[in-house]
Amino acid sequence: MGNRESRERRRKEEAREALISCIDYERITDPAELFSASIECERGVLWKESVQRFALRRALNCAELSRELRDGSYRKRPAQHFLLHERGKARRISAVHFRDRVVQKSLCRNSLVPLLSRGLIYDNSATLEGRGTEFARTRFAKHLRRAWGRWGSAGYLVHYDFRSYFASIDQKRAMGRLEGKLLGLCRNEEEVLSARRVLWLARQFICEEDRGLGLGNQTSQIVAVEYASPIDHMICEVLRLGLSGRYMDDGYVFCPDGDAARVALGAIEAKAASIGLALHPRKCGIEPAQHVHVFLKYRYQIDSRSGEVRLTPVADTLRRYRRRHLKLCRLVAEGKVGIDSLEQSETSFRSVVKIATDRDRLEREMSEEFAANRRSERRTSSR
Repeated sequence: MGNRESRERRRKEEAREALISCIDYERITDPAELFSASIECERGVLWKESVQRFALRRALNCAELSRELRDGSYRKRPAQHFLLHERGKARRISAVHFRDRVVQKSLCRNSLVPLLSRGLIYDNSATLEGRGTEFARTRFAKHLRRAWGRWGSAGYLVHYDFRSYFASIDQKRAMGRLEGKLLGLCRNEEEVLSARRVLWLARQFICEEDRGLGLGNQTSQIVAVEYASPIDHMICEVLRLGLSGRYMDDGYVFCPDGDAARVALGAIEAKAASIGLALHPRKCGIEPAQHVHVFLKYRYQIDSRSGEVRLTPVADTLRRYRRRHLKLCRLVAEGKVGIDSLEQSETSFRSVVKIATDRDRLEREMSEEFAANRRSERRTSSR
């Protein structure tokens, strides 16, 4: 018993040592860290005037930011809000000023991401390095194969989605969990003071909206990924259903039979309600594992004889890329956008079909269509 307690204490101390830098306010606000963060923030937006102005005086701006953060005079500017219409749905985006994005990047990189990601299950992805949509889709296919191997046609899939996920997140609860994790690392008053300053900075980004979290910034993403983590742990550790995963607000779990699936869906709904979330009635359900499933805009179909899973992008994704490419060709022909936008669109399509079973065929067909679009617009513009 003594050896077990000793090992447990050693593991806790090792975990604390690995995360102790998360409460280091001086590191977050170091001019060198801010300088590095500003370079990362420039990717893809260097064409903006505000970004160029910051870059012209990068060293001075980072030194000034560091001074403000350390003497307590830093105040985050109000976010700019606008509506983004995507596939018929309007989303309210909260855009952070570039100067504040630099601070946010350093905060997330040095504190929030390593701290909050440590408590996630392996199959909880989104916003984490190396765990994007490709990772989540591959894991779903692997779980479907394993479910079929264990239970065959008796297996069932539970899929769930949260209604208005970001807007439903309780800021006070999210900050309370973050505070508990940060202060739990402290061993003396100096560390407590540093952790309190990290919390003060995090609160300016997490609690900027009247309710919920703002879409479009990094702090909201990592907090949202972690917020529903109790549901993931309940599925794995209480229900003992390891074939499960979640990508932000889209989750799934494979069950041995229909009864277990109904119990799992009820437990997920109850656990979600306990943290202030509600399941979307039209996006939740139970279906046999042998059916065709859709997860993250991909279709998955199991071969009942070989047990192999066939992965294909949904038809809407292919139609959207076709329309977008044709529109870009017209804009290039009119001189409104550069040829690089067209090339980026084609590269983006290749990354989308990267894990598709018929990847070669899809790439060949779309390449022919892309080439036809280019020729058509060249003829139109030459008239």
